[in-house]
Amino acid sequence: MQRLALKPWERAMMRSLVVWAIWCLSLYATQLQSQTNLDKTKWTVVDGGWIDQPNHDMICNLPDNVSVSGGILTLTAKSVPAGVQCRGGLDYGPATRYFTGGTIFTTSFNFKYGTISARIKSAGYGVHSGLLWMMGSGCQNIMFEYSYWCNHTWPDPNNEIDIAEIKPASDPTLTMVSQNLFNTGGWQSSWGKTTNVQTNWHVYTLVWTPTSLKFQIDGVTTTTLTKGVPSHPMFPIISEEIEKDAGGTPDPSAFPQTIQVDYVRVWDTKGKMVFDDEFNDLKKR
Repeated sequence: MQRLALKPWERAMMRSLVVWAIWCLSLYATQLQSQTNLDKTKWTVVDGGWIDQPNHDMICNLPDNVSVSGGILTLTAKSVPAGVQCRGGLDYGPATRYFTGGTIFTTSFNFKYGTISARIKSAGYGVHSGLLWMMGSGCQNIMFEYSYWCNHTWPDPNNEIDIAEIKPASDPTLTMVSQNLFNTGGWQSSWGKTTNVQTNWHVYTLVWTPTSLKFQIDGVTTTTLTKGVPSHPMFPIISEEIEKDAGGTPDPSAFPQTIQVDYVRVWDTKGKMVFDDEFNDLKKR
């Protein structure tokens, strides 16, 4: 069989294609390994959904934006100028989104009363960061499946507690942490003051009893709510959003932005740890 002689520029192009293919395979393997390192027995990763109503979220949540490495969970918000086709849910989407992000929530774990604590570093400009929040357990199996939160069961009976919510559109200094309760009585909202949440790690804690919600930052109580305290199980969520009605479309050049999480821990009312994820690599367990 006669072999075709390749010209020098053709050989150079083939070498470049081989190098590119190897790089792509290596990148894919790294991303796959990072996703595998998240403990899927504890967490569900949102795949192709967004908070449609009432938030008008512009982010498409994707598994590729969630990774675990070196004992740290990272959620990455990215600008995608070419757009991505986002799946949506049972009664909304698909739609083109120009930003992607990561959101996780506990797969089956929920609790009623106790203490939840997490050490987190927030995203900054343009990203509405739900660093640590909870919803009523009735939402747990239908999260992101319907266009309106929890198929219209939010906030009643499925209340919302925002333990640490960062709103750059309201606070460009990134030193104020929104701490809220939303139920049939409406929003009860407050702010906790701290140092810059993007450049500094902070420990965000909620102490939940039948009579009060105590919000803490780095061990200091910053907000206490005593009215309408939820009395049903709730589950933890960590999320990234870009809300069209709260800050508008951000500058794409400011991305990527990341939320980093060192750990999430929950204790019952007797001080027994009932949930713990230190985000260590599964291979080392």
